[in-house]
Amino acid sequence: MAASHELGFSLRYLHELFREADTTPRAWLYALRLDRARARLSGAGYDAHSISSIALRVGFRDASHFSRALKSRFGTNPATYRRTHSAAASTRSDMLM
Repeated sequence: MAASHELGFSLRYLHELFREADTTPRAWLYALRLDRARARLSGAGYDAHSISSIALRVGFRDASHFSRALKSRFGTNPATYRRTHSAAASTRSDMLM
């Protein structure tokens, strides 16, 4: 990983840090991508973006794989997640008015 070199420590040390956090660089990046996708699925600024578009933006090349991964991590598929969380967000904003 070039990042470790740019940050001034060895690749071995970087892997040691991930091991101490009980993860791997690959698993950490995968979780980060899913977290970003989840935020975009429920975020108002991404309402017009398709689920496939969001999947691509966060680093998934295959929408089917993305859908299975999100369901495995969060217990629901992307369309249902978007519908339930966008509805909850709009209900909360309606209550504030």
